[in-house]
Amino acid sequence: MIKKKFVAICGLLALLTLASCDSKVMGLLQTDVRNATTPKAPPSTDTILPTGAIAIEGGAAATNNSLALLNLTASDSDGVDKMWISNSSTFATGAWEAYSSTKSGWPLTAGVSSADGVKTVYVKYRDVAGNESIPYSDTIKYDTTKPVGNSVRVAVVSGASTSYPMYITSSNVALEVKATDATSGVSQVFISEDSNFATGAWAAYGGAHQLTLTTGFGLKTFYAKFRDAVGYESTPISGTVYLDDAYEASFGNGDGDDPYELYTSERGSKYYYNSTSSPSALANQFYTQNYPGYAVLNDVDRYWIYADTTMDTLHVEVQMVNGGSGPVYLELRDLNDLNPIYGTGSPTAKSVELYVSGGIPQGWYTIRISGPANSGQQYNLLWWTDWTGN
Repeated sequence: MIKKKFVAICGLLALLTLASCDSKVMGLLQTDVRNATTPKAPPSTDTILPTGAIAIEGGAAATNNSLALLNLTASDSDGVDKMWISNSSTFATGAWEAYSSTKSGWPLTAGVSSADGVKTVYVKYRDVAGNESIPYSDTIKYDTTKPVGNSVRVAVVSGASTSYPMYITSSNVALEVKATDATSGVSQVFISEDSNFATGAWAAYGGAHQLTLTTGFGLKTFYAKFRDAVGYESTPISGTVYLDDAYEASFGNGDGDDPYELYTSERGSKYYYNSTSSPSALANQFYTQNYPGYAVLNDVDRYWIYADTTMDTLHVEVQMVNGGSGPVYLELRDLNDLNPIYGTGSPTAKSVELYVSGGIPQGWYTIRISGPANSGQQYNLLWWTDWTGN
């Protein structure tokens, strides 16, 4: 007891007076100081698990990038220390790493299928006390394939039914478009009458799309391309329709019949003219048709004819009847009645026959009958053809 007091007093005097104590006593003092221990912190009582979340590419529905940005959110009363990210729900891959609110370049296909489809990323968090959170996950559609355009066509809706006419009498049309994209889905469509899409704009996919066709009669072609949710664009597709209002308005045939017919300005008579309508008795080789009654010759009569496949030959004959003597001209011209393709070259009395061989491509043509000096005479029109492959 006396020794301990002496040590304490000696140490105090040494501090106050800068004097030295007995070396033996000071050695005891130093030994006592060295044997002192720092008090330990009390053990942690935190048993609450950290909470969190994960979002791939900011929560986007789809991506075409295999290296994704992950947004990582976690909280804990004592602080979040670590995170473990994996493409495996059992965390068979990956390791603990320092917690960060973002991680860029995460490989969505690492350790899983590299094919298009839904990809899932998992994460769990650990706080400073060592508590691990439950796993959190997010999914995203991985899409590297462009959409496919299936069809674009004029659609006419009547009640519960929809028809797809091959001709129209108004330039304002509603188009039905169809496309597929197996992964992210079709999101937009671009419709234009220009094959380079110089006109038009992207619009939401689905439903009917209005289009105003360019003026003038004839075959109209329109184009569509599609875009999926990740921005891939399809190969353009096209559709056609025949704008027939000019024929109807100019020649009084306002009944809206199918344009795959032979028109006369005199009586509105029409004949469906294609390979499948040939009478079976003729073994689908020839189709011969007389107009019933007769037509009255104007200065110019025009008949429009459509070849739905390539024709080997075409025979057209005009026969003057009931005292008609001609002469008349007979020509096969282009659709707009501008450029002669085949013709007689000179008027022929009484009857005239046009024989075209060597193949006539699919499309519309004008049969032109003219006889200005004999307007009012009566005639019949006969025609027949051979079809390629028949």
